[in-house]
Amino acid sequence: MSTTDFAPERRGGRASGQRRALRLHRPYSPKPGIRTVLACTVAALLACATGARAALSAPKGNSQAIAFQRAAATVYRRVPGLTYTVTNFVSMQSLLGQQSSFAWAWGFGYVPSGYTKATERITVRLRNGRIVWGEDDLIPSCLHSPAGCVDMPVRVVVDRAGAFWAFNDPRAPASVTCFGRLRSNKTPIGRVGQAWINGPHGIDYLPLVRRGDMVLLRYSYAWGASQRAIETDTYTAAKRITAYEVSVSRGVASNEPAFRVFARVATLTNAPVLPKLRLCG
Repeated sequence: MSTTDFAPERRGGRASGQRRALRLHRPYSPKPGIRTVLACTVAALLACATGARAALSAPKGNSQAIAFQRAAATVYRRVPGLTYTVTNFVSMQSLLGQQSSFAWAWGFGYVPSGYTKATERITVRLRNGRIVWGEDDLIPSCLHSPAGCVDMPVRVVVDRAGAFWAFNDPRAPASVTCFGRLRSNKTPIGRVGQAWINGPHGIDYLPLVRRGDMVLLRYSYAWGASQRAIETDTYTAAKRITAYEVSVSRGVASNEPAFRVFARVATLTNAPVLPKLRLCG
């Protein structure tokens, strides 16, 4: 469930014009080069969405858990948007210079050479349960290191026109804070028009766990060719997700270690405001 863009996005032009951008929601992916969405069943947050599960099969496992997930998908048709913070999923490299560049990878249990781990702060606008636009703020973990960091925060925005990126740091000069287009529209956010919580399919559901007013929806699914993920989504009694955790098993290859992804989710009462993008000339 990994996605990569090891070829850096490079640019160095000046900014020109403005455009309103749509934002997308975030998916993950169980295969390299594929990202999935936090909503396959919001489950398979990391493996269902964005095509990670190309061949969809009928769900199996606990019938009560399947019914609960379907009911939650109905609830999210009335949600205007949400925000979530994800850790231990994305690695990034962002260099500011005469030829600035940005590259990222996600879904791996290790940090590629030259990269640093990043925390994602994602905002998604929903309409009828589907992504209208999405924004992913990437904060390199090395910023909090006493040794300092050469990588700079980056903002990725996805809308109907594609996927765009820009440095998102007050230290960066205005000449490099314009948005450039990403070569690939695949991002951890997801794609415009995709359901944030899809109906259950291709997942093995485990029995629901109730803890006071909270409900834990658990299920497992394939993560690439030789790994397997167990996801736990925490819901309120009103079927609003507040957190999720994905635990991925060790794979056969030496570069497929076991790892975990964590996220905190907040449902928005009002629709988030569509950002404006200043495009590079």
